[in-house]
Amino acid sequence: MKYWVGVVQADHVARAVELGIAQINHGSRAGVTRLQEYDRHAQPAAIAGLRDTLEFTRDNPKWGYQLRLGIFEISKHDFDVVAEAMGSNTLRT
Repeated sequence: MKYWVGVVQADHVARAVELGIAQINHGSRAGVTRLQEYDRHAQPAAIAGLRDTLEFTRDNPKWGYQLRLGIFEISKHDFDVVAEAMGSNTLRT
């Protein structure tokens, strides 16, 4: 199983939620085709308070650069940390 972070503007998230879809990279097919499965109940998540805990941010002063990609893979550890911070155990596998 792979775990992903999709970086999406807040207004795009709101619109996608209205439509019941997932959208990454302004609707670019390239990002979504990398996904094999996704959680329909994905939600916005702030990572600011998790920077010292997440593997993709900890000890990486340039961690924000990967956000420019629009979608990137994360570890199961990071996925679980974000899911717990969101108060969700439905996202865990």
